[in-house]
Amino acid sequence: MLLRQSYQVSQREAGSVRYRVALTDGSLALQQQMLDHLPDFTLVLDILHATEYLWDAANARFGETASDRLAWVSQALAWLLENHLDDLLNDLTSCPPPNSQPCFMSPLTYAVIVPLWIISAT
Repeated sequence: MLLRQSYQVSQREAGSVRYRVALTDGSLALQQQMLDHLPDFTLVLDILHATEYLWDAANARFGETASDRLAWVSQALAWLLENHLDDLLNDLTSCPPPNSQPCFMSPLTYAVIVPLWIISAT
């Protein structure tokens, strides 16, 4: 599929094209395919998917009905948008505040961080 898209990109190239970006959802396999087939493109993480991952992490940490989730997701998004991924990772892997779920370094943590890290590394 990406070969076809790569071909379509080559057909649409014009001298006025200054930036080439690809909007992706953070999937590791998709990231690698994009880098392989469209190496001159800057990869951009779809913020809707990133936000969904952060809400999943907030639900796992605080519970689906906890009011603390909104503040945590807001802070996590700020760290993400300001490229403070170390702060986000440290928070995801630290012990939560009292009255919240146990500490977690689970596949969910990796599901949140790895796609975001891949994007920031490219």
